[in-house]
Amino acid sequence: MSTQNRALARVDDPETSWDAANEVNLSEVQHRIGVILEEHTSSYIYGMTDEEISQAYRSLYGFDATDQSLRSRRAELVKLQKVVFTGFYGKTILGNRTRRWALAGSEDES
Repeated sequence: MSTQNRALARVDDPETSWDAANEVNLSEVQHRIGVILEEHTSSYIYGMTDEEISQAYRSLYGFDATDQSLRSRRAELVKLQKVVFTGFYGKTILGNRTRRWALAGSEDES
């Protein structure tokens, strides 16, 4: 597989981080995030927060990606215009305001 489809670790990261980065197929994780956002549209009508995406990911796929990795993959989907900020906010576990995300075009397709 080409290096374009692999996660990267920082130069000063330990060997274990590089090993983990080599195991993650970005397109697969991105696809899984899309599936989560699509499947949860009716439950989260205003979109999902990154924490909610992470919780759903763990429930469906286990712990093969960190919260930070999932946020990074979601951000990549935003750059690709596959995922959008809904204009609504949620709260983190600590009570901070956080954005809600949805698949592009899913908020008003009726």
